[in-house]
Amino acid sequence: MKLSEIVYNIKNLISKGQSTDDFVLSDRQWSFIVNYYRAKLIRQGQQKGTLDEKFKQRTIISFNPETGAFDLPSDLVNGGITYVGTNEKQFTEVKFGALQYKKYAKVTSKWPRWYHVPKAIRLVNENSRVVKKLRIEAFFEDPKTVEECENPKCGMDFEYPLPMNYVDALLKMITESELRLLLSIPTDTENDGLNQLEKEQPKRTKKD
Repeated sequence: MKLSEIVYNIKNLISKGQSTDDFVLSDRQWSFIVNYYRAKLIRQGQQKGTLDEKFKQRTIISFNPETGAFDLPSDLVNGGITYVGTNEKQFTEVKFGALQYKKYAKVTSKWPRWYHVPKAIRLVNENSRVVKKLRIEAFFEDPKTVEECENPKCGMDFEYPLPMNYVDALLKMITESELRLLLSIPTDTENDGLNQLEKEQPKRTKKD
């Protein structure tokens, strides 16, 4: 399902099927809210051990010679990496504290291994030096932050990584749990993601 379709369904529920453009929030604000509740569903799935694989996204990350690591996209869900490797081979994860023991392992000592550092992935072993790009599969709070999504299709009309069986739960969380709070936000009459309260605030001068 596309993000635009999810937002349309939310608006339709709030307006009770009546055709109108007079909504308190802009499409950009609704998109932010949808991302927030999708991330909440992911965290709930992690806690229960029932996280659906269809939330997952695949992307390519590149080696950064300045840091000696592979920079990760922002908004990575904590503990959300499920695959690191190439298109042909999955690499094995190793905890940083165990690196000194793994290098003495027979047979596997030369196999590429990876470990997670803040905002990046590092590879170890000699064979890993030739690897300049990694394929990863992971869960992200904002689907737009992954590299494969950095193009015009990721406005509102892209296939949103939300399993169909979770759509109703997402809509219910938004329209029932938070509706009063959301509708209290001043209207965005220009549909640019800014509410009128922000626009009408006078700019501060140095004297202020």
